[in-house]
Amino acid sequence: MKHLMRSRTTVQFDNFEENQVQPNAVDLKIKSVSLINGGTVVLVGDRKQHAKRTVVEPDDEGHYVLTEGKYDIVFDGKVVIGDGEAGFLITRSSLNRNGITISSGLYDTGYNSIVGGVLHVPQNTTLVVGKNERLAQFLLFDADALHNYSGVYNDKGV
Repeated sequence: MKHLMRSRTTVQFDNFEENQVQPNAVDLKIKSVSLINGGTVVLVGDRKQHAKRTVVEPDDEGHYVLTEGKYDIVFDGKVVIGDGEAGFLITRSSLNRNGITISSGLYDTGYNSIVGGVLHVPQNTTLVVGKNERLAQFLLFDADALHNYSGVYNDKGV
């Protein structure tokens, strides 16, 4: 594993503050939240159709009130993954200790766009979280890539 802030990485991560830098990773702050409503998901060749989503707005106090369900979380900032590197998200321990997790796919060498994941809030649980709160950590590691990512998510902001 490598730290994003070390000089031995070529990864670029924009729009973060010093208090997001942790000993082994960088904390990511919420930019937007959407409830994943379900529906038909299609992954057929180049055709992709995601489940339906409903945008969740913060309440009057600036808090997201998230009940049982799965939420599409987009984090503030953008990442550019350098040659020979890859990354993924892990859940911050404060959430994990309460049975709340975040899952994510792999961020391949050459990926250049937003960072997001799925927040899983279990049954009988309500998560109240502040707007711009830190929920996940981005981990970076060396990767023996065969080529750079050039998929549909690059620089799309989706």
